[in-house]
Amino acid sequence: MHLPRRLTLAVGALALVAPTLTSCGFNLGTDRPYTPAAGTNFVDGSFKVLGATVVSAAPGAGTLVVGLNNDDPLEPITLTAVDARTSPDDASELPIEVASFDPVEIAPLGFVNLVEVDPAIGVTGDFIAGDVLPMTFTLDSGETVDLGVPVVAACDEYEGFDVADTGETRSGEAAGSVEESYDCEFPEAVVEYGPETEPQGEVDGPGGNEGTAPDEPVETESTPTE
Repeated sequence: MHLPRRLTLAVGALALVAPTLTSCGFNLGTDRPYTPAAGTNFVDGSFKVLGATVVSAAPGAGTLVVGLNNDDPLEPITLTAVDARTSPDDASELPIEVASFDPVEIAPLGFVNLVEVDPAIGVTGDFIAGDVLPMTFTLDSGETVDLGVPVVAACDEYEGFDVADTGETRSGEAAGSVEESYDCEFPEAVVEYGPETEPQGEVDGPGGNEGTAPDEPVETESTPTE
């Protein structure tokens, strides 16, 4: 049986358009949460972690700076502990120490920034700015959230946020044998390019200083041509 010409053309057009339509799909990248900053976010469920960072004024010590949000309109959420390590594989040993703190309660529909907890939560260990520390946030319900938390230098927008008293640094000032604080100044711009050259001065010869025209014309012999 032959299909009518008009129906055949319609089915053919639909077959060409279908791959284009299905390629759009769901869960588009533009619909997913995006972190246009150094901090790490966790936004699944009622408990949300926003902009998690360790702000460090000097190598080996810093302050945990992270916003905690509770989207539950009825029940509070309590953070009881934070653990950290240098890599996801060394869970048996924790060379990174997060200072102990009293449980932090986030009220229903509330928000708490840990940098405002008194005292602020210090982090110490073998790390420098640019490292990413795997951290586990534990709630009173037993729920845990695992995140990679970046270490950022206490410069620019992070200046003044390393306020935890870790015994190593205090308010961004290095103490004792601790390595010097990070230098937040930009290096000076290079204004000269190319290989180094000796300064020009007076030189012997008919031309006086190098690179200048001779004081008197130099006579040259020419060979007559036939």
